[in-house]
Amino acid sequence: MRKIGAVSQFLEKNFLHFNSASVVDAAKGYKAHLTDGGKMLISLAGAMSTAELAKPIPYLVFLQM
Repeated sequence: MRKIGAVSQFLEKNFLHFNSASVVDAAKGYKAHLTDGGKMLISLAGAMSTAELAKPIPYLVFLQM
């Protein structure tokens, strides 16, 4: 069994209520999806691109290679 990372530990310990619990559920589902060989398309527009949220995307893509 693989040890979970610091971010996962933080989320599971602190994100327990309302929408935050949904974030944890979504993250676990996304991890399972990737583990099963699934792919994800990320599309940013409007305020998302203005916030420069796309900057970490190339790094995340590189990790998957």
